[in-house]
Amino acid sequence: MEKIKKEYRDHLINAAQKSQEDYDKTIIILSGGALGISFAFLKDIVGPGPLAHTGYVFAAWLFWGGSLFAVLSSFFVSDMALRRAIKQVDAGLIYEQRRGGWLDYLTAVLNALGGLLFLAGVVIMSLFIWFNLEAINVRKESPRSTISTSYTSKPTFTVKREHREKRVSATASPSPS
Repeated sequence: MEKIKKEYRDHLINAAQKSQEDYDKTIIILSGGALGISFAFLKDIVGPGPLAHTGYVFAAWLFWGGSLFAVLSSFFVSDMALRRAIKQVDAGLIYEQRRGGWLDYLTAVLNALGGLLFLAGVVIMSLFIWFNLEAINVRKESPRSTISTSYTSKPTFTVKREHREKRVSATASPSPS
């Protein structure tokens, strides 16, 4: 019976380690991917036009960068906690103290923080996208003015309003040569 308990315990430890590795990888991939997608959104969807609420996109980038930093820091702190736990085992203190000490607690906090910062970035970026898609729709619906030139070398301006066009010459009369 003792052998079955030990095998099951080892299985649980391995499962916990794999789960944590998968979580870390997922947060890194999602945060990094979200940064890349946000750049593509700015370039391809919003385009060169004016941006609405730019503070939101910068905040999202900060949250995603913070998420990456938290997860990467948790790798370093986790390694330190494992080394401390090895020293505790060697000293026979592993059952008397928290394994890894405060470093184990800090690792858990950094992992949770990485996930929360990622989610915060998603919420903030969603707001930025919503505001800018709304602004793009307003730009598409508003009347546009265009400048065109013809072969006569006089520029003309075409103003479109409610399906009516009015051509206005840039100069009232041709200037004498």
